[in-house]
Amino acid sequence: MILYYQQSLANSLLQLHDPLSPTLFRLASRTYLTLGTKLTSPRSKSHYEKCFALLGDYVIGSAWTYGYREPALLQASYDVVAQVTAMIGVAVVRYLKPLVTQLCYSLVPKPEVRIETGLQLATVKALRSVINACGGRMAGYRKEIVVAVAKCWTQIVDEGAEAFGESVQTGRNRSHATFQDSEPVKVALVGLIEDLSQACPTLVEVSTVIITIPATNTSSSANTSDWFSSIR
Repeated sequence: MILYYQQSLANSLLQLHDPLSPTLFRLASRTYLTLGTKLTSPRSKSHYEKCFALLGDYVIGSAWTYGYREPALLQASYDVVAQVTAMIGVAVVRYLKPLVTQLCYSLVPKPEVRIETGLQLATVKALRSVINACGGRMAGYRKEIVVAVAKCWTQIVDEGAEAFGESVQTGRNRSHATFQDSEPVKVALVGLIEDLSQACPTLVEVSTVIITIPATNTSSSANTSDWFSSIR
């Protein structure tokens, strides 16, 4: 009977291209982890193998490989990353490279595509959980993370300036709604940089530098990597 439930959960985690897939993925992952804790001892080899299977086979190997064009599914998978990382701690270093690469990719703005606030917040939450769990192992990824954060921040600032300019021209106050949407993301990004600076003490104080990025420079996103090239 237990094997039947496990197989059913595994099948649920592979249903990716349906409007209900994000909800199914979130719930199936939660049940998968709960069942795993009931059947294995905490910190045992079997416990870690269950968590590794969820991350490697179903998050990285399935949702990110075949559902990368579905933002809601990605958001659900990032929630799972944060949950699994909280359970296994530094052991998540086994998948550190693909985790950091994917999460940084989601932070970087894409041409003509606006990343939803919910996805940005889920991305930052997952990345912060990985940074806090892996600590000193993050040294090799700090520049990649800072550049991604800076580009995300620049997009937010540029969108705010664009919304303000539109408000001036049309008399419709779109800038207030843009500010309300972006403010939680900005707070989360600053928290992420603070976590990274604690994990990597040699990191420069990036939060101050980010705030000085020119808000009216429309080409700022392209130049962000140059501004942070001095990070070692």
